[in-house]
Amino acid sequence: MTECQLTQTKKLVHLLEERNETVDQAKRMLAVYKDMMYRVERAQNKLQFSQKKQESLKVNFDRIVKHCSIMEEKINHFIDSYEQQLIGALMNQDKQKEIYERKVDKLTYERRQLDMRILSLTEEVKQKDLQNRELKIINHQLLS
Repeated sequence: MTECQLTQTKKLVHLLEERNETVDQAKRMLAVYKDMMYRVERAQNKLQFSQKKQESLKVNFDRIVKHCSIMEEKINHFIDSYEQQLIGALMNQDKQKEIYERKVDKLTYERRQLDMRILSLTEEVKQKDLQNRELKIINHQLLS
């Protein structure tokens, strides 16, 4: 082999080594690229899952807010209805109290009148009893 051939062989070996190094570097870059793509896909999947979960939470939150407002309306309606019933019951109670107070006043008046009548009749009985005794005495005197 001549020197020229030897130089060319060395250059060829050197080129082969550079090519092999470049191929190895390309393989490593491809592996890094595949790993990066895998991570990007995982991140996209996580992002999509998070977005779906967020949408679901928003729907549930909106449903809960709507349900709360419906419950608040029902509670307010119940409170208003209860207040009206309570006001009606209190007014009815006041009317009944007035009626009973008038009845008590009337019965008190009638009792006082009866007490006065009893006193009057008691006095009248005493008077009659006294008159009766006097008449007995007179009758006894006349008969004796």
